[in-house]
Amino acid sequence: MKLFFIYQVLLLSFTINASAQKNIVFLVGERENSTSQTMPSLAISLEDQFKYKTFYINIPKNGAAENIELIKKADLLICYMHLRYLPQEQIDIINTHIESGKPVIAFNSTSRAFARAPKWFSRYFGGAHRGSVTEEGKSTVTVIPEQIQHPIMRDLGSLNFATDKAISIPGPLNKSATPLLMGKRATSPAFPVAWTYKSRKNMKVFYTSLGSAEDFKNKTFQKMVYNAVQWCFSNEKTPNTSLKKYPDPPELNAPKNAVILFDGKDLKQWEHWDLLQNPHSIEIDEQIQKFSNMGFKQKINWKVKDKAIVTEPGSGDIISKKNFGNYLLNIDFLLPEEPDYIEPSTRGSGGIFISGRYEIRLNAGSEQSKTGPNSIYTVRAPDHSRGMTPGVWHNMKINYDHTDKGPAVISVSVNGKRVQDNIKLNKRTPYGIIEAIGKENPDDVSLHTVPQKFTSEKIKMAENDFTISTRFKTKASSGTIFARTSEITGWERDGKAFFIGSGKVYYDIGWRAMINSNRNINDGEWHHVILTNTKDMCTMYVDGEVTFMKKKFNRPDPPGHVLKIGYAFKNFFRPFEGEISNVRYYDRALKYQEVIKLSEENIAPENPILDWKPDQKKTVIKKNDEKEITLKGPIRLHGDFSRIRYANIWIKER
Repeated sequence: MKLFFIYQVLLLSFTINASAQKNIVFLVGERENSTSQTMPSLAISLEDQFKYKTFYINIPKNGAAENIELIKKADLLICYMHLRYLPQEQIDIINTHIESGKPVIAFNSTSRAFARAPKWFSRYFGGAHRGSVTEEGKSTVTVIPEQIQHPIMRDLGSLNFATDKAISIPGPLNKSATPLLMGKRATSPAFPVAWTYKSRKNMKVFYTSLGSAEDFKNKTFQKMVYNAVQWCFSNEKTPNTSLKKYPDPPELNAPKNAVILFDGKDLKQWEHWDLLQNPHSIEIDEQIQKFSNMGFKQKINWKVKDKAIVTEPGSGDIISKKNFGNYLLNIDFLLPEEPDYIEPSTRGSGGIFISGRYEIRLNAGSEQSKTGPNSIYTVRAPDHSRGMTPGVWHNMKINYDHTDKGPAVISVSVNGKRVQDNIKLNKRTPYGIIEAIGKENPDDVSLHTVPQKFTSEKIKMAENDFTISTRFKTKASSGTIFARTSEITGWERDGKAFFIGSGKVYYDIGWRAMINSNRNINDGEWHHVILTNTKDMCTMYVDGEVTFMKKKFNRPDPPGHVLKIGYAFKNFFRPFEGEISNVRYYDRALKYQEVIKLSEENIAPENPILDWKPDQKKTVIKKNDEKEITLKGPIRLHGDFSRIRYANIWIKER
């Protein structure tokens, strides 16, 4: 077979024993990344250069694969698949190979290999595809310093390289996974793009989310793939990657009445946090939402070592269990000493998110910029340059104030020198929690709650046909228009809500995805938003114009959820600020002409099931316009590319 390109022969530091020939079986079923060329080329190169014997199994989009029994003779499986519908008995043959301890290598979309087995990848590879970073520009891929001597990373020729593809977000990896490569794009955090996984003794699994046609032309990537194959058949022990010894942090010296968040002993004041809990920050692929559940509860995977918290790349962030407002935050930190091949913007990178929303950037570089050390990330460069020398402890103090009367105000000092002075913030920094802050409200401040019995019997927002219509005006950048959610436990999976976020109107289905108006509506003018839903299509209209359409955008209605107008719950968006003239619900999808008439004339085509108007307003709190209300949020420690150490964390509220 002649192909468009053949891998260039690389000089290898090992000798192949032809008598110990190994069988490699390729499982390939994918259409978007030129696998019909790259995988046969890889098979040919493994035969020609290393004398392996290769077999190729094409996995069809639907139905069973031919010659699947070849897997039983395989010494190694190489997989590149996407949303295949293999019968369970054929998937079982693949599983038997992996569970026997025989090695497996997988590329890219194999994280969504089987449409009917969404947890297959997380079970055998220790991760899950949770979304993609699609910012402009190239992605940069870098070897983690502790893994330079790993057999798969050895002698690559280059320890960082660029790729044309978006960075896949695998979510926090299982603790039995070992990240080898990290990738980042523009302002995104770094995410693992290659790792090994060992859930049982002698098991060898290697996965990389890379694997485009351009990647396979890259000599560094080629060498990594060859190394991975050799590692699968090698008895070489993985080098020790124990953490480098650094000085202990200074002694804790917190003032009286301060809340101690970390005293050098444990992480009891913290819990795990990752971007799946904040899907508004990333591009979530609707088709693969079911693959994001890794099948196990994610716990904190960061370590406490030598009286310090040590971040773990690829394991998400940690966030304080409690919320705080108007305070002084103290935190000591140490950036690791890292080799020169790591780009300055990545070296020692991490951050401290105030109220979960505003990142104060940590970085070992010296550039005084909006993305450099001490910046309010992408928003504002520091007032004064204050380098963060690696390998030594630094102290940061942050003054933070935020009430409902104005924007958040932040001041930052590093080692006693002010670097940000009373900076007013009206928007979150990239990958900040979209609404971490909230007033100290009672459990329910909704303008109107439809009785639960009526909601369960009449207001259905599942797979059935329905229409929701609402007319409102606001100048606020955020706030809930209405929600169908739990009356007791707050925002949950499969809850539904219309809300304003960053000036746009969203329809959100909890933990699935959302659609938005793609235009700002917080201009203080009246706007009419209508959502029609059928089993096959969900459509959003703003002032009579179609702004978004999404196929099969629905989920079942959880029992016990009620309909609230003007509010959802204290763990969701803040209450609506503005005027709502009506909210109407129809138990059918209105026709286009009906939608236009309703939008333009505000005349209902028929009596709706629900027709809420302001005269039904039932406010359960009294608002005192003279009193400022403190807005509170959590402290979030961000682990990016580097193993930053944090210590002596305390807060004193005012």
